[in-house]
Amino acid sequence: MVAGVPQTAVSNIVKVTVSETGSFTLDTDRTGTINPQAQSNVTFTHKLTNAGNVTDTYTIDIANIATGDDFDYDLTTSKITYKINSAGAAIDLPANKQITLEAGQYADIEIVAKKETSATKSRIDDIGKLTVSAASAYLRAQSTNTTPEKYTAVNTDTATTATPIYAINKSASTNLGLNNRNLDLNNSGAFVDYTITVKNEGNATGSEVTVVDELPSGLVAILSPDANYKAPTTKSSITGSKAAPIITAAGKTITVSGLDIAANEVITITFRAKKAEGADKSSEFNNYATVKDSTNNDATFDLIDHSDDQAHGALTENNYETVKAGSLFKDKGKDDNTAANVTASNQSRKIDLTGGDNKEVGLASESYYSYTITNNGIDLTEAKTAGEVYFTVAPTVDNLKVAIEKVYVDVDGNGVFSGGDVELTKVGGTENYDLHDVLVALGKTGLAPAPTEAVKILVKVNTTGADNATPTASDLGKSETMKVVVTAQGALQGTAAPIAGEKSTTITMQGIKLEKYQYANTCGTALTTIAPASWVKTDITDSSIAKPGNCIYYKLVATNTFTGTDLNTIAIRDEIPAKVTYTSGAESETSKGSLGASINFTSPNLVGTFATLKGQEAGTLLFSTKISQAGTK
Repeated sequence: MVAGVPQTAVSNIVKVTVSETGSFTLDTDRTGTINPQAQSNVTFTHKLTNAGNVTDTYTIDIANIATGDDFDYDLTTSKITYKINSAGAAIDLPANKQITLEAGQYADIEIVAKKETSATKSRIDDIGKLTVSAASAYLRAQSTNTTPEKYTAVNTDTATTATPIYAINKSASTNLGLNNRNLDLNNSGAFVDYTITVKNEGNATGSEVTVVDELPSGLVAILSPDANYKAPTTKSSITGSKAAPIITAAGKTITVSGLDIAANEVITITFRAKKAEGADKSSEFNNYATVKDSTNNDATFDLIDHSDDQAHGALTENNYETVKAGSLFKDKGKDDNTAANVTASNQSRKIDLTGGDNKEVGLASESYYSYTITNNGIDLTEAKTAGEVYFTVAPTVDNLKVAIEKVYVDVDGNGVFSGGDVELTKVGGTENYDLHDVLVALGKTGLAPAPTEAVKILVKVNTTGADNATPTASDLGKSETMKVVVTAQGALQGTAAPIAGEKSTTITMQGIKLEKYQYANTCGTALTTIAPASWVKTDITDSSIAKPGNCIYYKLVATNTFTGTDLNTIAIRDEIPAKVTYTSGAESETSKGSLGASINFTSPNLVGTFATLKGQEAGTLLFSTKISQAGTK
């Protein structure tokens, strides 16, 4: 106001142009791991930032992808919460799924995604994908943003199934040696050493894992201070020794619990067992190991894996192994129980030798003797390898006229020599034949217990005896005893060698024993009336009876010395000396009723032929001659 008069002043005009900007980010694709059990969940976190200069409202949504994964999520039970600028308590996403942010604010979003309620378990390396989207209301309202891509940001979250998977290998070795799984029930000191290896071939650590072995009816763990006790052990390939297995007082259950097994870590458990009281071959001896794991660490075992991959009562096999093509874990977690299967036996050894009957043979002959070798033991196969069982063929007292010529394998088993039989040779530098060679010739891998198999051998014997006129030089009735002995060379699978099997065979040379007697007297004496004592083998020198005109009577006795063998066509020939004259009327007789001889005289030979002489039967030829002049014949 100037001098009481109001004054008006008008300023110049200034102008500010305000430009609204809508901009936001959703950070970013996430990955995670999920438990393999049905209805497991996984948590993903994202950051939604209002990068514009206006307040904006964002609609948050999640969705399963149509293809390219292995399982879906239950969108209705999955939960979304958020915090503004990381402050305060988490806020549940409202039903309208909207979050409002002022310019410069951000929201920390947490999504707990749960597998579909109906979904079965997943397997290692299975994936489930979930899209997370945020749509800007401000940008959507702009006339130029006509498609969702203009106002929506999308992340893709991927959960991979993470779980241990266990490769279980169980093996056994008995007291008979490494990898020998024969448990001899006849041996009170027999035992079985078991080894269980558990390798985590999965992509997650196993926590509080339990390994248990329930022994079957035929077995019991050896406890201290019992004989053959060996302390059980537990070892890790990473950390070394761990707490030893716990064995129940009854010795039937072996347990290791509380194990944490990292990926690629191997746990090795050992213990020793023996046959249970009263166990026999009908008892159960094959057993298995079981690994139990609560993969969700909720004290409930969901992973059940048996070393034999079989269901056992309530403990049904349940693991998360995969056969998915392209997976790094394809065919991992394979179990093997085959080397843990124990065979029970009642081992005993007995090798018997039969056959080789005594024989009477001709003075000059070729004969064969059949022997049968039988394994009368139990649960053991003999002579599977060279040098385990030998046999010898030798005389007890050697008769040079009886020769053991050759030994053969009786290939066709008929007990007589044939062209297909195989000659055996002695083991170098010894008198032994190897039973294994017999089996090889027969195409057998060993001599199994009777009555499955037996083998036969043939022994060829030649005789070269003679019946000389001097009785002491005759080989008739002389013999040789041949002994065959089968001897195991040592213990077999812990069972001592049996008593040697042996068989003695006597070979006796027999034939025709021919004796000549004479008697001198006046002619006309009936041949059959001459007293036995009158016949002599010695020379007659009494000139009062050995004179021209008298007769010399002869008796030829042919005796079949065989005891049970008939001889046929026995011809007795006597050459009549020139100084005596054969008188007709020769006679014959036999001691056991065989037919008499047919007699033929063709000077100077008198021949009497007996068709048959039974064993131990004598055929006698009687004839007379007249002395024609003085002489000594």
